[in-house]
Amino acid sequence: MLMEGDTLMLSGSLTSKTVSKLFSHPPQFEPAVQLVDLNEVVSIDSAGLALLVHWSHEAEKQQSAVKFINTPQKLKELAVICSLGEMFV
Repeated sequence: MLMEGDTLMLSGSLTSKTVSKLFSHPPQFEPAVQLVDLNEVVSIDSAGLALLVHWSHEAEKQQSAVKFINTPQKLKELAVICSLGEMFV
């Protein structure tokens, strides 16, 4: 996880083996829309999807919003199956 300007850059794997630490320490979201760039995510499973949904809810609690960009195709497909496709356009 790396901040570049107003964009949170994620890389590597977002899987059940890697996301537990990220659940307990969500990022602090800015008052405006926070971009989360998923371009460098190489693998993702349902735990990774759950993390991103959790972050979206955390952002709302902080009077903010999250927009996911450069979404991997596998995540788009998983989101559609879970009726969350609109989050990852």
